[in-house]
Amino acid sequence: MKKHKKYVFIGLLALLGAAAVTLTMCGKHEEKESAGGGGTSSADTSNRPEKKDLSNVKVTADTWQAVVREMGKEKVAELYVEKMINDPSFENRIPINFYGKIVDQFGNPVEGAQVDMWWWTIDSPTGKSERTVHSDSQGMFSLAGKKGKRLVMSFSKEGYYGAASENQTSFEYADPYIDTYHDPDPRNPVKFLMRKMGTPANLFKGDVDLRLREPGASSGIDLFAGKAAEAGQGQMQVTTWKPDLSEKEAKNMSIFPYDWKIKLEIGDGGFIANKDHFPLTAPENGYQTTIEENLHAEGGNSAGILFKRTFYFRVGKPPYNYGLMRVFAFGDDKGVQVTYMLNTTPGDRNLETGSEKDVYKFLR
Repeated sequence: MKKHKKYVFIGLLALLGAAAVTLTMCGKHEEKESAGGGGTSSADTSNRPEKKDLSNVKVTADTWQAVVREMGKEKVAELYVEKMINDPSFENRIPINFYGKIVDQFGNPVEGAQVDMWWWTIDSPTGKSERTVHSDSQGMFSLAGKKGKRLVMSFSKEGYYGAASENQTSFEYADPYIDTYHDPDPRNPVKFLMRKMGTPANLFKGDVDLRLREPGASSGIDLFAGKAAEAGQGQMQVTTWKPDLSEKEAKNMSIFPYDWKIKLEIGDGGFIANKDHFPLTAPENGYQTTIEENLHAEGGNSAGILFKRTFYFRVGKPPYNYGLMRVFAFGDDKGVQVTYMLNTTPGDRNLETGSEKDVYKFLR
């Protein structure tokens, strides 16, 4: 309980700070407008609604979203802080209603998809409640009559890949300053995308960890065997330029920050950066043999500079073998992790795995 109160207190301090900044900015903006005199304004203020007086506003958790909708998110900072100070449980008692629709990659409704939902609430001894529903023949599903702060959901159905990476799956109901704040509307259900699975391809799955210790150190990768090779051997080469840190230097971070660089090469083949939400068909052309990226020590902390990229790749001679690859490396570590799946049938660009788990580890 003490730990819980500590977190509530810290959260309130953060909330007060954010509100103070918001109110200060609003005050400065109003001062600037009133001091403008006969100068030219960039906006017409004649049609602006009169600022509402919040001093006499009576609001409960049940009416909170209606108040936010009426006044606008930018005008309720003071009121939200007041409510949280007087009743820290306020944000966990907001009504939760949700309306959603699931479609496939062709825009057709997906019937019978399982939707697992959970939300933070004081109505449960664990602080969290859960419910599972299924989409109807129109792909529709809903949740009503619950109370809490935030709703999170996931999707599944046999023969489908779950929600695509562009789907929003977290919805805030209490704090209007969070980007995922949600105002439910049964006339406009939130749309979610699932993808119907195709025929699984013959895929070889590899996971190779490299240790490149000296600046300019290289290693090869045998993509058909899934193992590291000597520099210059295998179908792919990886080179990094990082300082040669001693164990003590790495522990104490005594030479930070620093810039570093990584280079990837497939001489017979190449890479294309993945931009697809469902990377299940490799492009036929447009590959470049070398990817080289300079990573700069911004903010004085090169340890925070992460190289994490997902690429389509092809290897060999025409008709080529195609695949999907994820490369992961930190600036302050000698390791480079290369995870990939490679279609072993030359010329076949199909990367269907038949497994949702296999696909989404490339999208994390």
